[in-house]
Amino acid sequence: MTLMVFDMGLRISTPLPPAERTVSASSAIRATRRIRRDMAHTAQADAYQQVASRHEPVLAHSVVADLMSSPVIVLPEDASIADAHALLAQHDIRHLPLVSETGPLALLSERDMLRSSRQHSDQSRALTIASRPLFCTCTDTPARQAADLMLRYRLGCLPVCDDDQKLIGMLTRSDLLRGLALPGQLEVNI
Repeated sequence: MTLMVFDMGLRISTPLPPAERTVSASSAIRATRRIRRDMAHTAQADAYQQVASRHEPVLAHSVVADLMSSPVIVLPEDASIADAHALLAQHDIRHLPLVSETGPLALLSERDMLRSSRQHSDQSRALTIASRPLFCTCTDTPARQAADLMLRYRLGCLPVCDDDQKLIGMLTRSDLLRGLALPGQLEVNI
């Protein structure tokens, strides 16, 4: 997986090692009585295992492509804050990537607009208040790793890029929660 970082259209590739799960060994303090395997108990355990495997967390086996929302609503680099307000309201979203002909530049969020509402007029360029650098990910990134990146860098979303650095989707906190809550319904239509 590669975390892609863009700052005003320039890409910095930051490889991250794959997340590894480790288990610490433990030992018993003293021997206890021997556990007797009962056939009825075995049948119950097998039934439980079958049910549990059907409800395994989606994030354990999903990649970003399984959870992301697509297509991406984007804002041109010369758009005003008023244009951004209109797009956010029209599509009921909270984040807008700003793009140029060369690729992604920055990310504008509702929070960015609230913070700057006193200093900037609605006619100011949205790019002046957008967050930079822009953190992006790829479609084949494990969903757990993407969620970890979002937590580590306090991101509300991760734009998703293809191999040509074109935006093809957005992975939001809502997408991750939808994947956990509704494991059988991963398709997102906008």
